[in-house]
Amino acid sequence: MDVEGESHNLSEEASGHSDDEDNSNSEYRTGEEYASAPKITLSSLTEAKREESTIPVLKQRSYTGARKVIPSALVDTLCADLGVDGVLEKLNTTLGTSYALDSVISILDSYIARNDDFGTAYAYLRPYWSDISTIEHELRTLEEKDREMRRNAIVDGRITNRDVPPRRVWDLYANRVVPYWVARKYLWGISHAWVDDEDRVDVMTPINRYEWPVPIPKDANLDLIRIEMLNARSRYTLHTAEYAWLDVLCLR
Repeated sequence: MDVEGESHNLSEEASGHSDDEDNSNSEYRTGEEYASAPKITLSSLTEAKREESTIPVLKQRSYTGARKVIPSALVDTLCADLGVDGVLEKLNTTLGTSYALDSVISILDSYIARNDDFGTAYAYLRPYWSDISTIEHELRTLEEKDREMRRNAIVDGRITNRDVPPRRVWDLYANRVVPYWVARKYLWGISHAWVDDEDRVDVMTPINRYEWPVPIPKDANLDLIRIEMLNARSRYTLHTAEYAWLDVLCLR
């Protein structure tokens, strides 16, 4: 731990990834778009069930901000348990909107039908929530463009374009791994320190929907790393961390 209370087992770098896709505001909303959203506080106790005083990395103890970050208790709640009215109420409250049910019911029903949790729905909908009339079309279009971009980058089974972005990113606000095309383009890169097998543990986590084990040091905790990243500030830009690429979490 250094004087600012940052962990040494993470190497963080804020980087603006660019490719040939359109970077217009119609695809990637600004971070200040939902100015009326309430403040939120996450703590090591609520997120990782560990007292703040026991956390040696100061920036992993708690996070308070006006951004649209949601706690794990809400992230992990199934949309089906909330019901369509409950999902809409949570979205309206968190994002400072007042949409009526009839305007979004067709959008929300699909997340309930797939038995998605609220964090997944939030991760997909938040970047485009300011214009609900285009959400479904925008998500389909972005997915198609991403698929085409990756197909064109492969020649004879090899990736020939060094600027191809990662397939998956960690949405820190929603605490879910999502496809790159869902996210904003500005990513923070994190490389976790690799350790010997005896010092490492494979963790199954809802962050990636339990789809593959995540190898991390035994003394690390992904929920605490999330808090640390939410507290991060770049030395080079005004951006704060909303999306990150953590190798061991997003690699597959």
